[in-house]
Amino acid sequence: MIDLIKPNIFPNEEVIAGVATGYVSEILKRSYFETQIYNSQVVENDRKQLEKAFSSYFDFFYYQKQTHSDIILLNPLTNSNDLNILESDSIISQQKGILYNVSIADCQAILVYDLNSEAVAAIHSGWRGTKLNIVDKTINRMMNLFKSNPENLLVYLSPSASVENYEVGQKFMEMFPESTIHFQGKYFFNNRKQIIQQLISTGIKKSNIESTNECTINNSRYHSFRRDGSRSGRMSAFIGLKH
Repeated sequence: MIDLIKPNIFPNEEVIAGVATGYVSEILKRSYFETQIYNSQVVENDRKQLEKAFSSYFDFFYYQKQTHSDIILLNPLTNSNDLNILESDSIISQQKGILYNVSIADCQAILVYDLNSEAVAAIHSGWRGTKLNIVDKTINRMMNLFKSNPENLLVYLSPSASVENYEVGQKFMEMFPESTIHFQGKYFFNNRKQIIQQLISTGIKKSNIESTNECTINNSRYHSFRRDGSRSGRMSAFIGLKH
């Protein structure tokens, strides 16, 4: 069993995209990336379930090794020996037949599709990536490499930590003054709001952005590092062009 969230904004004829939550039951979950309690053998078996579901559309499956950075990869290697080795937090590609997977558990995944060039991007943005504005840098790379016009980009934002449950330190008020709330002596960060502002500032239409308000922390369907700590697994946000 694979529990999937499917965006509505992308054309199904060309693109496969979504989030594999890992949920099987309240006591059983899959993890598509290694953590302290999900070792490489468990993750390999769980990935096989995901790959089986999409094997008719893709020949290769790439799993990002995230670093909470602004590293952007172009057309990552597809040899199985290279999977989950190259470090990045953003992937852009025009290659068909490859499903690109991004690890998330509270951080924001941003999936992008260019209607004209048929390029895709898979971005991971926790607060560090948001501070580095990895979204803007990715869109600009797409504009330079693929001649992408932001007005033709479609975007999906995955479930992530909601502002009500994302408690942070006072320094966030300085870093993200428009997206940090000070309430009863505590500070809360709205990463999703900040990222949407960054997307719009690149020229992407608000109507071309699909975003969910679902919170990974208070919903047991999702993996959450803030809720479960070292016992948390990782979901996969994915996008790819059918071969």
